[in-house]
Amino acid sequence: MDKTVFLEVFNCCHGIAQVEEEFFWLVNQVEALHPKVIIEVGVYKGGSLKFWEYLLPHNGLLIGVDWFTDVNAVVGWKWQESTRKIVLINGVSYDPETVSQVQATLNGKYADFIFLDASHDDESVRKDFEGYVPFLRKGGLIGIHDTAVCKGFFKSLSGRKEELLAPHGMGTWWKK
Repeated sequence: MDKTVFLEVFNCCHGIAQVEEEFFWLVNQVEALHPKVIIEVGVYKGGSLKFWEYLLPHNGLLIGVDWFTDVNAVVGWKWQESTRKIVLINGVSYDPETVSQVQATLNGKYADFIFLDASHDDESVRKDFEGYVPFLRKGGLIGIHDTAVCKGFFKSLSGRKEELLAPHGMGTWWKK
């Protein structure tokens, strides 16, 4: 993604809780996938969700998972007006019922990219990873935010992975 476009989206989204340098690095990796289906685990105010919406084609599917109380009050942009299909699921990310709702929403499709940005401790990230990796296509990418906090889990992953520490850490893992 062009840095100018990136900064336009980055600066327009209230609630983006990302470090600019780390997130620019991740967004460019995701864009190279030409994703059609994206899952974000841990939506917060929807800042990074806006980036994923931008990267999807008009018939793309974007699923956001968080424990919202009122989605319309939490997400800081008009996601309902998107030309992409956006489904926001309320629940604890690794709860089996929440994971089942995501699976039902996918309806047999696989995600090209999954962004894990809910709880950041090793155990929670592990649970999210294990719960959502079955929904990732071969050659797909998982992004993990705050790898400086969940470094034990990130280091335990085998296979192709990369990390940018500037300062919170953003990691990526590729599914074989």
